[in-house]
Amino acid sequence: MTVWRAKILLLLATSPLNLPGCGVFSASTGFEGLHLKIESGENQNAPVLSTLEPVVLRLQNEAGDPIEGVELSFALLQGEGSVEPTTALTDAAGLAHAIITLGSQVGAGELLINAAEIEPQSVAFATLPGEVASIAAVATNETTLPLDTPIEADLSVRLQDAYGNPVANALVSYHPSDSGIVLDGSQLHTNQQGIANNHIGTLLTALGSYSVEARYSQLNTILSTTFQLTITSGSPTSLAFVSDQGLVDYLCNGGGMMFAGEMTTMPISIVVHDFQDNPVVAAKIHFTSATGKTLFDPAVTLTDLLGRAGTFLTAAEVSVPTSETITAAVVGTELTLSCNFTIMPKS
Repeated sequence: MTVWRAKILLLLATSPLNLPGCGVFSASTGFEGLHLKIESGENQNAPVLSTLEPVVLRLQNEAGDPIEGVELSFALLQGEGSVEPTTALTDAAGLAHAIITLGSQVGAGELLINAAEIEPQSVAFATLPGEVASIAAVATNETTLPLDTPIEADLSVRLQDAYGNPVANALVSYHPSDSGIVLDGSQLHTNQQGIANNHIGTLLTALGSYSVEARYSQLNTILSTTFQLTITSGSPTSLAFVSDQGLVDYLCNGGGMMFAGEMTTMPISIVVHDFQDNPVVAAKIHFTSATGKTLFDPAVTLTDLLGRAGTFLTAAEVSVPTSETITAAVVGTELTLSCNFTIMPKS
């Protein structure tokens, strides 16, 4: 072998090749001129607990040549979840990647990628809610209103996934038990808070119990909640004596009499009705006497399910014939009813 050929072989053996289109990071040259480029994986979104497609980055020099052997670090700057791996070396193509697994809470996320003195990069992602797992009333499932009161019952429902995240744009259908129930809408989509806002806007004219079912259906999933609406009697509008007792006919309608200190053997009863002649339940009745000496047992009572209330009388103690007036009043209204009779002294 000639001397000059041996020198050439020695030079090739001891000097690295600097071929175009590839490069290996060297501590002697440092990070100057290197930058990270996001190849894929930006702006992904998926339901909770999903695994996203890999986020791929490329490290290159100013000429666009890939740089191998540089460690990149990956960390979640925003959002819930995890990233694997947390560090990776760029390969011969200058590539490194990481995979994000989403957490259970919805919202925006951001992955930060660092490499020593190289300008960092970030990748945005978003966690979406999962499938609807629950439907529930926003306010209450039970409403009780008087007959003559405009109904403004809140029938809004909230839809959430299994982790309590609101589910937007889910379709909720409403199914009333009576055609007289008028709703804001029969089919509504949930808003960004997972709420379908609905109300009753009608005046029901019959006593009783009504219901409205709010239902979510998707493939084999059917979820529902039911609102119960109870319409009770309206406000008291009339007050009358119960005429099926001989005592009322004798004492109040016929100018009857009682003896001093005498107690009735049956109650004197009244009945209260609303504007549609429905019996008014739990109306408060107060009995009084003109002399202030006739006693009542009880003096204050509530009407029963038939709208009736009664009291036993004990006539005042008098020494001469005395005119007495007893009055029944519906507390909180101007409704009153009077009965006039005579109290005779004991013989």
